[in-house]
Amino acid sequence: METMGEELDGDVMGDDLDGDVMGYSTVGAARRRAVARLPAKPGWRHGIATNGVNLPRPGLEPLPMVPNVANGQFDATNVGAIITHSARPQRPFRGERLLVFVARVADAGVVPPGMVMTSGVFVGTQLQQLQIGEINLETYGPGAFGVRHAHSPAAPGIDINIGTRLTVAPTGTQKVQVSIQILGSTLGN
Repeated sequence: METMGEELDGDVMGDDLDGDVMGYSTVGAARRRAVARLPAKPGWRHGIATNGVNLPRPGLEPLPMVPNVANGQFDATNVGAIITHSARPQRPFRGERLLVFVARVADAGVVPPGMVMTSGVFVGTQLQQLQIGEINLETYGPGAFGVRHAHSPAAPGIDINIGTRLTVAPTGTQKVQVSIQILGSTLGN
């Protein structure tokens, strides 16, 4: 009678396993497995960690400003008013371009005269101009060229304010509608 470790027909226990591991069959072609490769991520998905989780990335986005009076409309009922357009970004934001839309409604064929002016753009408490004075906002219309800025960055929750006024008050049914957006850089999802 032979015991473990002694020769069995000239073989030592385990000598002729030929790459087998006890309990597994991994001999020859069975060892090689075909691995299915997934296609590469499309370019627009590189900022996504996993489904539903985006990585922080820079972006260019508009920041609409909300007027505090009469939806940004100057007319004969609010002569001398200063309408403040405000925004509070929800992600880090740095303004780069004011975009101001001014629409004038005529009364008996007479277009309201005057200019839409501001005493400045404020990011928090910081004035975004080199000298105290008024700026004609109509120079920042949609067709303006070369009017890019680099405002101070606004952290989430910091107010951005632009106070607007007319140089000549509308009369009768004349109206001047002012809408402001700031285009800028963001960091977020």
